Amino acid sequence: PQRLALRLASEGDSEIDRDGIHRLASALSTAAVDMKVDDLKSRAKAAVKEAELLERQAEAVESEALRLEAEYPEKLATETDDTRKMIHERML
Repeated sequence: PQRLALRLASEGDSEIDRDGIHRLASALSTAAVDMKVDDLKSRAKAAVKEAELLERQAEAVESEALRLEAEYPEKLATETDDTRKMIHERML
């Protein structure tokens, strides 16, 4: 927008035209920045919602794992340390 404004201003015949063109270019630049900021805010809100959803899902998985561990303690007690480690890593 600034290059366009400078080109139009240099082609303009009066100082009023140049001032108006500069104001228009400034307004266009401000609008473009505002649109980018709004887009980034929208993306940030979506990312926060996604993170909250993933956190709830992780809590549900952890709760289910604890329930199964309590329900089948004898099975878990017979598993090898390597298998427990693998199961634990998959839960994370």
